[in-house]
Amino acid sequence: MSHMHHQHHHGKTRTAAEDLREEHVIIERALSVLEAFALGVDAGKTVQKERVASLLDLLKTFADKCHHGKEEQILFPALLATKADEAKATVDELLKEHEVGRAAVRRMSDGIAGWEKPEARRLFAAAAHDYVDLLRRHIAKETEGLLPLSERLLSQPEQLGLAGKFEAMEEQVIGHGVHERLLKTLESLERAV
Repeated sequence: MSHMHHQHHHGKTRTAAEDLREEHVIIERALSVLEAFALGVDAGKTVQKERVASLLDLLKTFADKCHHGKEEQILFPALLATKADEAKATVDELLKEHEVGRAAVRRMSDGIAGWEKPEARRLFAAAAHDYVDLLRRHIAKETEGLLPLSERLLSQPEQLGLAGKFEAMEEQVIGHGVHERLLKTLESLERAV
């Protein structure tokens, strides 16, 4: 468990909410790159298919499997178990947004598949703008609603327990060391924009 991102601040273990907040920062960086690619397509510039495909792969792995996965499989059930009305409403809304996001990802994939055709690139760009708008609002909602709510509803030991489950899930779902590799990919894509 020597991942850099699991080195804990000031020797204290991170809570589940802190882990998700940190991932939001990375996702927001990826969204900025995605938006730049989409704007490039809109402007009729040459945007390399490999770069776009690599970024979408990063978003699928990191934003969806890893980040949304932690929420759907670990955090949301823990919040629903508190039986708080607010938890149910919040979780329902965020789950719907995860589905809308997945649909936009599928449209982006379809666009990338036919990249040499201008209409496929336009499909990608339109879906990318939708995804960027959705995810930025979604992250803001989690930052202002979900995460503070989870800190109110769950005890410190529960929050630390969830963080441990997050770590185990990340190992299982995306594998050891993938986090660092994704960050390197993101950094090289940021330089390309």
